[in-house]
Amino acid sequence: MVIVKCLGSGDAFGAGGRMNTGYLVSAEGVGILIDCGATTSVALRKYGHSIDDVDYILISHLHGDHFGGLVFILCEILALGRRRKPLTIAGPPGVKEKALTALECFYPGFKIGDDSIIRFRVYDTGVPMSMDAFSFKALPVVHAEDVNPHGLRIEIGGCVIAYSGDTAWTDTLLALSENADLFICEASTFSTRVKGHLSVEEIVDRKDRIRAHRIVLTHLSDEALERLDEIPFSVAADGQVIFNSAPTTA
Repeated sequence: MVIVKCLGSGDAFGAGGRMNTGYLVSAEGVGILIDCGATTSVALRKYGHSIDDVDYILISHLHGDHFGGLVFILCEILALGRRRKPLTIAGPPGVKEKALTALECFYPGFKIGDDSIIRFRVYDTGVPMSMDAFSFKALPVVHAEDVNPHGLRIEIGGCVIAYSGDTAWTDTLLALSENADLFICEASTFSTRVKGHLSVEEIVDRKDRIRAHRIVLTHLSDEALERLDEIPFSVAADGQVIFNSAPTTA
């Protein structure tokens, strides 16, 4: 059984009072956090979880609303010293250096030491990476180049979960979401075109080309949230289970 729970569906500015991006995938006895925005520690607790429920964190790119929560998670693990199982953090080049720089800025003196508990891994673009119970692949998308933006395609428990990260339209999204059971796709605006982001209208225009079984939109701004009743897709909400592969019973 694969369950995907939304911990945060908001944009960088918390539009609509929503948390920064974070999705918890639970399956095969592991917890995978897709992105880790600055509010993730709060969201984990608010929605009945803790960092102990997370074994892996996959980072799509190095903007604070997608990886800034690592600072607080690292600080919690180091300060409390209770964690006994490893936490693996996989991201694009620079993820370890930027996370540790932010940690030193926010909480001077904290050091992660060896990798027995906290492990950083850098993924290669387009190269599958296998973990204990799942595999994933990161594909390049179109956002701010200096934050190494990627979309993620995760295979676990017989399901494929695709996630766009932050991006303008690129046909890479078609490959990323091909036959995915769930495609979590950003839609920062409704109609306004913003560099490095998608609008709802752009996704609607291409919906016949997207071959995912289910599309759920995320990262909505105030403009998009004000027009929810016009959006012909599911929209993620904080605390909501957006995917459950368990068979339904009559």
